[in-house]
Amino acid sequence: FPVTILPSTVAGTRVKLPSFDNLKESTTRAEIRGAADAAALWLRHHNTKIYTQNLPPNNEALELYKVLEQTRCQACGAKEMSGVRHNLTANLIAQARQSRFLSAQSATDFPTIEQFRLIAHETLIDHNLPTALQKLKPYISQDITNLIPQLQSLRDAIEDQKAFAQKSLDLSYRDWE
Repeated sequence: FPVTILPSTVAGTRVKLPSFDNLKESTTRAEIRGAADAAALWLRHHNTKIYTQNLPPNNEALELYKVLEQTRCQACGAKEMSGVRHNLTANLIAQARQSRFLSAQSATDFPTIEQFRLIAHETLIDHNLPTALQKLKPYISQDITNLIPQLQSLRDAIEDQKAFAQKSLDLSYRDWE
């Protein structure tokens, strides 16, 4: 089934990467490498059977679960290669810029699922977010920041998708809007 790993799409073993206007810029190259890395890491580390066997029972939790699985796959590569971590973070900045989250003036400008994506990325992939992403942290709801200890507990299962999926289901979904 097709999965969007913003801003790329993976369907089976086919990957559709975004187009960028100016590939001469080093930041643009890092962004597209981040999209390519995210897609490649999904293909390498994601098992659809395990994923579907552990799907949560409601749509709100499913959104969290999707973000966590994407982040887990990315964390597998980022753990081994710092260049991949850099590219994934550059790609996250590009996503935030394209979605206009970087210009957020309040929490209502920063959707809850994107707040969760940022915290998951920071906790599981890049503990030193760049300034562009740090400035979004004041707009993250308390419900999301309360999940940080649970996200930290997932670190030891990053490379075991089944254990990670089962532990992911233990996250506190009751506060999810």
